[in-house]
This record gives sequence, structure tokens and C-alpha cells, in this order.
Amino acid sequence: MAVLRRERNTYNLPTGEPLRRELVRTFRVQRAAVLHWVETGLTGPTKGGRPLATKGVFDWLWKWPGWDAFGLGRLKFADRMTPILQAVWDKAARKFAPRVGLDPDEWSVVDPHTRAMIERAALAFGDSTLRTTSLAIEDALRKTREELTAGVVDRGESVDQLTQRINRIFDQAETWRARRIAQTETARAVHAAQEQTALQSGVVAGWKWLLSDDACPLCKTVARRAPAVRLGEPFAVVSTDPNYGTVKFPPLHPHCNCTVLEILDVDAAATKWAPTLVNPVPEPEDRDDEPEEAPKPPTV
Repeated sequence: MAVLRRERNTYNLPTGEPLRRELVRTFRVQRAAVLHWVETGLTGPTKGGRPLATKGVFDWLWKWPGWDAFGLGRLKFADRMTPILQAVWDKAARKFAPRVGLDPDEWSVVDPHTRAMIERAALAFGDSTLRTTSLAIEDALRKTREELTAGVVDRGESVDQLTQRINRIFDQAETWRARRIAQTETARAVHAAQEQTALQSGVVAGWKWLLSDDACPLCKTVARRAPAVRLGEPFAVVSTDPNYGTVKFPPLHPHCNCTVLEILDVDAAATKWAPTLVNPVPEPEDRDDEPEEAPKPPTV
């Protein structure tokens, strides 16, 4: 049976606790809305309201309405997460700026270009998170419909079964999934802020991939085959996902604790720049004897 390797935060990347707390609050709002819909067929306020009059009992359970129907779509999600990501960007950039000769007080997330990048990141983050939750809910609906159609459960039991499945989805979301998402997305925000600061500095030529002590075989392969890339160039392309498929900096996968080190212009001539890796896979020399789950693309 595969096991997870022990996580080691070698470079003291932020754990994303503020983001985790906001995710838990968001998942609780989502849970209440979905359970209210299961019970009543209503996607409006979770308090009060009369069940829908339908031709058949629980007709609404045959089609997942999507988050927009609940008023909890990507824009609402991004509105909740953007201020937290802004704070992460701001802190990371101010910490990184002196390393490349910039005054940290001159860096600000109020710059329209920077703010637009943060908002796009929040929307991508929302799309991925909501899509994952939707797929889990649709799977719970499918299983319940199959049981009801096959006569395994009656109507009342089907709602009870579905409620239990929905609760399990959000129990996981509010615990391990919230932690995973928060750590991964905070690390992404930190490195994105560093990239923008590096671009503003005019003295950074590229990045060197630094492996964490718990680096997975895929990260080891990337670091070995593409140890240094020019600023703006990706280390790897791992999928066709428009948001996470092109890896210009860590995380390469959920819970990735790797980071990058800037390579200054004065060192550029002595640096061997690597081309972008396309669909890399862990190679034998980068594997170890510890059983583990295969790394996955950085979806949430």
C-alpha cells in the first residue's frame, strides 16, 4: 500500500494558515447551501423557504445546478480569497526585494498590473477548487440516483444517504483538503510575487530550482534535468491545464515544498541554461526506496 512521505518545510515557506481559515469558512457556507438544496430543491437562502413543487419527488436531485445557482460561483470565491492572496504577495515581495536591490517600501500590490495578476490567480484557484468539489458532489448524486433507481433504498433513505455523502465531502474539505490547498496556493503566491519583483529589479537573469528535503521523484527529475532556467521561462510543462500546466516556479504538485533561488545577471554568463521540460516523468535515478503516492498536477 502506498504511503505519503513525511512533509518537510525545508525553506520555511508559509503554511497558509489565513487562507486555510477562509477556506474552511467558505466550505461551511457551501455545505449549508448544498444540504438545503438536497432537502428542499431550493438554491436560495438556507433559512426558511418552501420546498419546490415538482412532478416527481426529489426531481432536482437528478441535476447538479452548479455553484452560480447558489450565488457561490468563481467570482464570489475569488472575492473572498483575493485579499488574503494580496497579503501573501505583499509580504513575500517585501521580503524578497532587498535581495535584488529594491526598496521593499516601493513595492505595492496596488499597482494595477500586479493587482490584475493576483485577481487572475484567485479566479484560477477558485475554478480549480469549485470544480473538484462539484465533481465529488456529482459523484454522490450519481450513486444515490443509482441506488434509488435500483430499489436499493426508498425515497427517504436516498436523501439520508445523500446527506451523509455530502457531509463526508465537506468533512474532508474542511480538514485535510483545506490544509493542502492553503499550503499549495500560498507557496504559489509567494513565488509569483518573487517573479514579479525579479522582473522589476532588472538584475535577475533566471532561477535555480532548490529541492526540499522531502522532494518527490518528479521534483528531483526537474531539478536535475532543468536546474536553471532564464527569467520568464518555465522549468516544465506538465499538462494542458491553462492555469497550472506550465510550471515557472514551485509548486510542481500539491504540498510541494521546493523553492527557487535567483541567478543574477553577473552570474548569467557562467550559468548553463536548460530548455523547458515537456511532460517530464520521474526517472529511475531520481526514485528512492520509500513507497509513496505518485505526484499529481497542482490542482486543488
